Amino acid sequence: MTTRLIEHAQTASEAIRAIAHDTPDVPSAPELYDVLADLKYVPHRLPDALTKFRQALVRSLDELDVFDDARDPQDSVSRCNAHLVTAAELLATAGEHLEKAQAALSAQGYRS
Repeated sequence: MTTRLIEHAQTASEAIRAIAHDTPDVPSAPELYDVLADLKYVPHRLPDALTKFRQALVRSLDELDVFDDARDPQDSVSRCNAHLVTAAELLATAGEHLEKAQAALSAQGYRS
């Protein structure tokens, strides 16, 4: 795995943490509408990466000298890939809910 890929994952994780940390106690609906406009894409984009991870793991069994201290490497990859498939499915559902959450705020404003 490349250092750049690890750095991207760390940056994404840190960005989500920062969003949680920087959210005010009383955010306005219009502000959250704009935040959700961008966040709703995350669950739709992450499954593509998970698919690539699954494919790369399968290739790694043929192309790398892989070992596993706990079980057959093929079994570990199969288990991991099954969880990645489930995660992708759950992310699709999460994306749908984020879109609905954003839509629920679409007509709301606030008086200043």
